Amino acid sequence: MGVTNASDYTITPHASERIKQRFGQTLDSMRDWTERLLNLCEFVKHEDNGRDHYRYRDIGIILDLKKKQVITMFPEPQDVIKLDKKSLNPELQTSVNEMIAEFLEKKRRETAESVHSKVFDIEQAAADFYINSSENNLIELRSVLRVVDDELAKYDMFVAETKLVTRK
Repeated sequence: MGVTNASDYTITPHASERIKQRFGQTLDSMRDWTERLLNLCEFVKHEDNGRDHYRYRDIGIILDLKKKQVITMFPEPQDVIKLDKKSLNPELQTSVNEMIAEFLEKKRRETAESVHSKVFDIEQAAADFYINSSENNLIELRSVLRVVDDELAKYDMFVAETKLVTRK
């Protein structure tokens, strides 16, 4: 069970973006989180492109074993209703789409409020770095910007999950 020598694997930039977007992991937590999944995942199949498909619970993982790289990760629902087998009643589909639109609007408002609440911190960190471009001030600026980026990544994760439901 798991991938041999999981700690030897690198995360490609594509995988890093997808993990942030789809699973809400930050750059700080991503390495440990990914390594844990690699240690626990199960082999699914060899892909035609020479890569290997693994799964941990409801997360699909594509690896390049030769290069020891994580290529990508994606939600892989096991017990999901296949919407493409049978069309939904148009009235039901309209209601679902409206609920999803309202949900995303609410999440956008929450994200906007959260980002706006960080404006002072961003301005202060940027001003401190402008006045004194020390390594400590650069670290602080990056930290503040990472918090904002994490908030935006959480919103992107909600969008990605709604695409799974709507198949759009």
